[in-house]
Amino acid sequence: MILKKYRLKDGSIYWHNLYFALVPDWMTRYCPPGGDYNYAAYLYRPHKYFSALYAHVKYFIQRGRRGWSDRDVWGWCNHHAEMMVGVLQYLRKYKHGHPIGLTPGKWAKKLNVMEQGFQAMIDEDNDVTSYKALSKQEYRKLIFSRRRKLMLGLKYFRTYYYNLWD
Repeated sequence: MILKKYRLKDGSIYWHNLYFALVPDWMTRYCPPGGDYNYAAYLYRPHKYFSALYAHVKYFIQRGRRGWSDRDVWGWCNHHAEMMVGVLQYLRKYKHGHPIGLTPGKWAKKLNVMEQGFQAMIDEDNDVTSYKALSKQEYRKLIFSRRRKLMLGLKYFRTYYYNLWD
């Protein structure tokens, strides 16, 4: 019987594992449009899908009215870093000018350093496995490397803040 596989030592059933064993694999990998969780989670709690849709619409309207939403403020540094990576990529690709004293090539390199700094912050924030996979010393080197990139990127960001326009 299938329940034997999911019994715990005390005789109770591990319902979470049983549920995901019975649900088709694609339902655990993908999420519906506008949803925050996968299809299987919404089978378990369908009202959560409508809550997620409501929240997405609410935040969309807030961004349109005031330029930012309550959700953006919750993790502002992450939201700003993600936004800046896209902005800096765009500026590097479609730039029409550069600061006085810099050549177009040097300006592109400065923009790239700023982009790498913000990307390092995003990578550090999204990294949930390297602390398990790496030794303590390797993990510290990785963190130090990311922070060094971020600090250099922020230094250039501060220096050339008024030049970030297209």
